[in-house]
Amino acid sequence: MQHLIFKLENLSKRYKKIHAVNDLSLEGYAGEIIGFLGPNGAGKTTTIRMMTGLIKPDSGTILLNGHDLHQAYEQSMASVGCIIETPYLYESMTGRDHLTLFSSLFNIESQHMKKVIDLSKLGDRLDDKVKTYSLGMKQRLGISIALLKNPKLLILDEPTNGLDPQGIRELRDFLKYLAHEEGVCVFVSSHLLFEMEQLCDRVAILSQGKLIHVQKISHLEPGHTLEDCFMSVMRGV
Repeated sequence: MQHLIFKLENLSKRYKKIHAVNDLSLEGYAGEIIGFLGPNGAGKTTTIRMMTGLIKPDSGTILLNGHDLHQAYEQSMASVGCIIETPYLYESMTGRDHLTLFSSLFNIESQHMKKVIDLSKLGDRLDDKVKTYSLGMKQRLGISIALLKNPKLLILDEPTNGLDPQGIRELRDFLKYLAHEEGVCVFVSSHLLFEMEQLCDRVAILSQGKLIHVQKISHLEPGHTLEDCFMSVMRGV
């Protein structure tokens, strides 16, 4: 039986006359990677900001690991790691310095920190200053910091922005390992359809604030790509 990690029920958010998110319902389970797709202005970032408690929905419910986000914020977010856009890092500190600092702040045991260091795959670069890191390495470090809390849900908003092809591939492999080997539910927004096809187990497509299609990648029609599916769905809007 799949273990439910998050559940969005009838989520709505309006800005004046604009329905940024309109009656959105979606579930996520342990060990899967869910892509959150849609054109600019579709409501992806608004949804993620509601899921992380940065803004409140006008209506609807957000359950994170069985807790209602707005009735039990601390319990809900204790099981969530998130990076909205680019992780904030201290350029003059090393990767290890960051992990040590946040381990202290989160009261993390040294054994778990060692596991996160192994997961980061930063190798001998861990003791170099962050200002020498590539964007891909910075993203992996940022995600590793989020993993210190041992989250069941990892939320990423456009994590591949600015990455070169090698950085994108490294991040893809990292996220697949976290989901399929560590059992983390990864919820990731992006506009890179080819990359989402390579990364995700299923995708949810948003348009004008509404969820219009959910697609398992393994169930794409033979000979059709995610881009084909996306364009077909958008033509029907």
